[in-house]
Amino acid sequence: MTKINASPFPFLRKMKIRIVILLLVMSLTPVCHAFSDNWEAEEVCSYIALLPTKGFLLNQSLIYVGQIDMNHDGVLEEVSRGFGGTSGREMTLIENQKGLYVTGHFDNNLWPDWSAVLPFKDSYFIIYYSRGHLQALHSVPLYATYINQNDEEKLICKFEYKKEITHHDEIVGYSELCGKWRLQEEINYIEFVIPGKVADGFGRPETSSHQIAHFDFNNDGEKDYLQEFYYDSGRGAGCSRRYYELLSKDMMKLSNESIRAILPKLFGVSYNDQNGYYSSMQCKPYQFIDNWFEYRGGVYLEINNRFKKQVILIEAEIVKKICEDEYHPKILVKESISRTKLTQ
Repeated sequence: MTKINASPFPFLRKMKIRIVILLLVMSLTPVCHAFSDNWEAEEVCSYIALLPTKGFLLNQSLIYVGQIDMNHDGVLEEVSRGFGGTSGREMTLIENQKGLYVTGHFDNNLWPDWSAVLPFKDSYFIIYYSRGHLQALHSVPLYATYINQNDEEKLICKFEYKKEITHHDEIVGYSELCGKWRLQEEINYIEFVIPGKVADGFGRPETSSHQIAHFDFNNDGEKDYLQEFYYDSGRGAGCSRRYYELLSKDMMKLSNESIRAILPKLFGVSYNDQNGYYSSMQCKPYQFIDNWFEYRGGVYLEINNRFKKQVILIEAEIVKKICEDEYHPKILVKESISRTKLTQ
């Protein structure tokens, strides 16, 4: 009997085997993309500028921990979080295969509060933010970087922002006050000019007490003495805060009246008198000053934050928010580094 070959072209079987082996080898070989081969700095920077500035959507766009091939060299880098400072800086740390951290900052005038990794077009970028809190306050990008295949961090974007304002009049009947306040008409700010008798913050740590003013801060028909307190800590990333306390009639000690408990809370400050320490402190640079003012016989508190200004009315021991201006940051690309400079 004549044996019939299953294939009239036996060389095809050998060729198929070689192709399968070749494909298998290719699938196991890391693919290294050339640096900046599929993106331009301008489009990366423009994309970052359009990201949400707070809340869930921003959080979901970024990477905080994990293993990522940051620079497409076939080796995974370790992404982790580093925390520190009394103001809660949360920096992304990227460790290469040599155990060295390759992230830093590039401008001594721009100190970010937190950073994270952004995936974009099959590449990864590090965004450095200035912020309050991620979910509550707007986070503004300061700059963005990229790690090249030499494990060098390269600056690709710098950002700036302008404020867009939304007005809110919270209580019916106060729209005229809110309008005058925004125009700064008929608004008389109260000056703290009486020298304080106690300058050491009444023993509070890292605190000094300064000038005093005599006015009816809670609109009950009786004037009180309020004193400015400055908290200034150099620990960690540093923390500063200006707030007010209610004094006794002789200005020598803190008041025992129940109304005194309202004031520190308005400024994000909580002090434990019994144990002698701050249990909470909302840090705020001194340029954001909270002021008291008079308007047509009433006294109001103006609270200034980075992205919000409010007018507060205190009547006896009841606190009412009268007006609010919310500032929405519009992010602008200040500078983007060209591909030529990036690859140098």
